[in-house]
Amino acid sequence: MTKFVDSLGLKRLVTKIGKAVVDGTWLPVQGGEGEGSVVTGYADSVAEGPSSHAEGISTAARGEASHSEGRNTIASGKYSHAQGYGNYDAPSFINMVGVGGDEFKGKNAVAVYVGRDLETNEFDSSDPKNGYQYLLGVGGYQGQDIAEGMKSVQEVIADLEKGVAATETMTVEEIREIMSA
Repeated sequence: MTKFVDSLGLKRLVTKIGKAVVDGTWLPVQGGEGEGSVVTGYADSVAEGPSSHAEGISTAARGEASHSEGRNTIASGKYSHAQGYGNYDAPSFINMVGVGGDEFKGKNAVAVYVGRDLETNEFDSSDPKNGYQYLLGVGGYQGQDIAEGMKSVQEVIADLEKGVAATETMTVEEIREIMSA
């Protein structure tokens, strides 16, 4: 049996794999700049935050325990996550899906809001909008900062529910008048 295994070159293959794992060349995994951080993928990705993880091409995990993956993505907030291709990074976002490509400022298809103390970058657990989602093209969100007057998905749905409830008390004539306007 040993001769058969040796004739297939499996022993040599296993030896080479073992050496590659020990040398760190089996997978392109490197230590990041932050304590306990890891970088996988191209050498231009960085994991600067403690316990952060960057993977892909030109990604940056800058916040503590942050994770950035894909291409041209940045996660700078504490415990934040970015994925996709060319996200827009902001301290008030805890999760972002980038669709900006190679744009300098990036753009998000989705962003999840979290209130933060801007001095410490810590969560403000009392912020009533924590977890609100912003979708590109919904409620006025254009893929970057949340501006005055923009609405989250939750707020848009609440407005729709109010509108439906208001129609329940309307007469057919009132509905026809609105529809014809």
